[in-house]
Amino acid sequence: MARLMRFEATATFTHPDWLRAISAQVPGAELFQLPQTGLPRLMAALKSVRLPLKHYESWVTPLTPMGVPSVAPGVPPPVLDLLDGLDAPVLFRNVPLAHPVTEALLAQAPLSRVMAQWQRAGLDVSGDFETWMAGNFDAKKRKELKRLRSRLAEQGDLQVSVLQSGQDLGPFVEGLLALEASGWKGKRGTAVAQDKQLAHGLRDALSAMHARGRVRFWMMTLDGKPIASLFALIDGSEAGLGKIAFDEACAKYSPGVLIILAATQALFAEEHVLLADSNAIPDHPMINRIWRDRIAVADVLVAGTTVPAVQFKFLGVWLASRNALRASAKSLFVRVFKRKVS
Repeated sequence: MARLMRFEATATFTHPDWLRAISAQVPGAELFQLPQTGLPRLMAALKSVRLPLKHYESWVTPLTPMGVPSVAPGVPPPVLDLLDGLDAPVLFRNVPLAHPVTEALLAQAPLSRVMAQWQRAGLDVSGDFETWMAGNFDAKKRKELKRLRSRLAEQGDLQVSVLQSGQDLGPFVEGLLALEASGWKGKRGTAVAQDKQLAHGLRDALSAMHARGRVRFWMMTLDGKPIASLFALIDGSEAGLGKIAFDEACAKYSPGVLIILAATQALFAEEHVLLADSNAIPDHPMINRIWRDRIAVADVLVAGTTVPAVQFKFLGVWLASRNALRASAKSLFVRVFKRKVS
């Protein structure tokens, strides 16, 4: 049975250093923060939206996959202070429900509404990797995974490089960007490397986090050529997966699965990491079959004392209607697609 995961008051992809580095390169966000000496007591990256009436939404990009505000260690989430400093409701997107900041938002906000809920893959990083493998996959699947790696190794010199503390980050980042651009995202025009601002933001943000010892990076190479790459950010007892890319010419050997398993083994070896978040879309066809634990996620609409209740209610109804329309359109697309390929 899938276990639902609970977070501590950490937020890997909303860490202040990460947000500052990306927002300096990528337009669209304003950093709202309650300052103190050193790190802010609370920081949230928000964008202003004017329709159907003014409100704020979490700044969700390919590099900022979750909207939960970051809170300084040991500080009770001062979310009401943030909300009362804003003149409109806020839609916090992709926030883990079992997270102290989300719980504070729902408990302290005078007006609140959960707009949508879903689950994504997570990993309970307790015990050891071998025990996890035995419990997660039956003997037939474990044999298949071992055979895939052996067949891939028969094609050349197969290596998995791991970023070390103080090591040059550049080859790992450039290898990831090149791999992603060479695949379907490159063909669709959505690869990070095809957006100079996103690419600069990723380089700067990873550099800032690497300097703090918060980046983990894995690269699989075949005869020295990158064929799979994945990174994660570490914050306290939690890890969050970032971008993953693999060489589609090697797809029959499942290099994406193999690099996730290599990262999983490394996370089990981390002394302090207890939870890993895939940051994946719901029902992701690959990670859902590997990481069987689940993280309850939601979009949460909240407002402070300065927002009229009628304004909040209207916005909530409008957002719910928009979500329903999008869900219907997605369902129709899936039905049409299945009919065409059947």
